[in-house]
Amino acid sequence: MLSREFLLERGYCCGLGCLMCPYHPKHEKSDMQYKPLHDSLTIKKSHISGLGVFACKAIPKGYDLGITHIANTIVGYHFPQNVIRTPLGGFLNHSNTPNCMIEQEGQIWYLLTTEVIPSDTELTIKYFPEFLNF
Repeated sequence: MLSREFLLERGYCCGLGCLMCPYHPKHEKSDMQYKPLHDSLTIKKSHISGLGVFACKAIPKGYDLGITHIANTIVGYHFPQNVIRTPLGGFLNHSNTPNCMIEQEGQIWYLLTTEVIPSDTELTIKYFPEFLNF
């Protein structure tokens, strides 16, 4: 079970006012702030494969778009290699000429742009062997 401190430190909230809610007063759906994607991103049909992550507006080079994966040995055993993929990480497609990269800091992997990304452009990364197993 996740501790109150763990939830507060990371800003997690289901928005249902559950028994584990670390907030006072308990969060309700109307004040829920979690968003699975950055405001400048959306998911839609990809010309590469299935669905992909696309820019809703221009995104500058070197921009951190959020967390793609989290290594977690507590609940990670339900996931390949103890890594949990976030919604952002679940829709990134491969390109040999990517416009983004994955940067790992400890147990957290982030998506960073490597060039200016125009609106309506799919965000891509170059898959690496470890990435293919998630």
